[in-house]
Amino acid sequence: AADYESLIDHPVEIADFIERQFTAGGVLHRMVFTNPLPETDFDRIASDVARICETEIDLFDGAPFDEYLFLVALDESGFGGLEHRDSTALIFPRGHLPSVTAVGVSKEYQRFLSLCAHEYFHNWNVKRIRPAAFAGLPLDRPAHTRLLWVFEGFTSYLDDWLVRHAGLIDETQYLAALEETINRAMRGKGWSRQTLEESSFYAWTRFYQQDANAVNAIVSYYTRGAIVALMLDLMLRERGSSLLDVMRRLWEAHGAEPLPEGERIETLIEAAMGESMRGFFDRALRSTDTLDVGGLLARFGVSMVPRAEQGGPDAGVRVDLRDDRAARVTLVFEDRPGATAGLAVDDRVIAIDGFAVSGTNWADRIARHRAGDSLHLHIFRQGRLLETTLRLAPECLNQHRLEHAPGDSAIEARRAQWLALAEQAPVER
Repeated sequence: AADYESLIDHPVEIADFIERQFTAGGVLHRMVFTNPLPETDFDRIASDVARICETEIDLFDGAPFDEYLFLVALDESGFGGLEHRDSTALIFPRGHLPSVTAVGVSKEYQRFLSLCAHEYFHNWNVKRIRPAAFAGLPLDRPAHTRLLWVFEGFTSYLDDWLVRHAGLIDETQYLAALEETINRAMRGKGWSRQTLEESSFYAWTRFYQQDANAVNAIVSYYTRGAIVALMLDLMLRERGSSLLDVMRRLWEAHGAEPLPEGERIETLIEAAMGESMRGFFDRALRSTDTLDVGGLLARFGVSMVPRAEQGGPDAGVRVDLRDDRAARVTLVFEDRPGATAGLAVDDRVIAIDGFAVSGTNWADRIARHRAGDSLHLHIFRQGRLLETTLRLAPECLNQHRLEHAPGDSAIEARRAQWLALAEQAPVER
C-alpha cells in the first residue's frame, strides 16, 4: 500500500471461497463468496450484479477504478456493507441468495441486489465525491458533517431505483421497495424531533449510539434522506432534469475536490432545477415539518394509501414475534397505548387477562379485542414481576401503501420516464 489510508481501505479475508468474474465498463470485477449454501446460483448473481455495475458506470461515463472486488461474507442472518475505493465488503444471509432452481427475483434477493447497488454507487458518492470533513481521514476523532443526507440519503434512494433501471425488477417490485423506505422513515416520531442536517451532524453520537427510545427521538439520514432525494428527483424530472444530472454535476465539480459544508450542494441542485429551492431546503433539511411526498408521487401516477402496520386495535408496541415463551417488547411508540401503560423495551409480557401470551400469538390475542378495551398485563422487567393495564386504541394508520394510480397522458409519460429501463451494452462474463 502506498500509505496507511490505502492500507485500511482494502478489506482482507483468508478463507475458502467461490469466485465469479465479469467485465463491466471495460473493468474486471470479481465476486468472492464465503460460506455459501450448496447449489447457490453464482452465475446468475454475477450476471445480475454485472448489469447493475454497467448501469452505474454508464451514468458517470466510465469507472474511476481499474479493478473491483465484491467480498461477500455469507452467514445465517447478517446484513450490511462497507464501501471502499475499489471494493466493498458485504455480509448477507446465505439462504436469501437464489438457488440454481430459483425463478424470479424474491424480496430477499432484491435486497441483496440493492445492497450491491448501494455500496457500488459509493465509489462515486462518498469515496470520491466526499464532504470536506472526510478529507484527510482524521482517525483519532469523529468527523462531523451535515451532508450525510446527500451521501447516504441520495444513495439509499438510488440503490433500489438502479436495480429497477438495470431491468432486474418490475415496477411493482420497485414501488414495494420504495414503500418500505418511506414507511421506515415515518414509523416513529423521530422525524418531528430532529432535522435532517442534525441527524447527519450527530451521526457519531446519536445515530450510531441508539438507545431504546431512538425511534421516538431521532431521524435516519438514510431513510429521511432518501425521501428528500426522491422528492428532488421527481421535481427535477418535472423540469426536464433528474437527480442523476445533479450527481453528474457533483462528479464533475467535486470528484477530486471535497464538497464544502454549507449551501454548495443546494446551489448545484438549484442550477439543475433552474430556480431557487430555498424554501424546500429549509423545510426538508433544517426543520421537522412534514414533507408532502404523496403530492409529488401523485403527479407521477402513484398514490400513497394510509394503512395500519397491523390490522385491529393498536397496542403501540412491537414485540419479538419469534419468541414462543413471552412477548418481548422491542419498540414502544411515544403517545400510544404501550407508552401510556408504562411498557419499556425488553419487558417480557407473559400474560394478558390471566392467560399466557408469547410473541408468536401476540398479534392474534390483541386482534380478539376492540379499541377501548383494557387489558390486564403481567410482565417481567429485569426479573421482577409487574402488572399494568393496557388500553387499546383504534388502529394506527402510520404506514402507507404505494399503488399505481392511472392518470392523464402527461402523468403516464412522467411515470414512464422516471421508471424507464437503461439501454445497456452486453456484459462480458
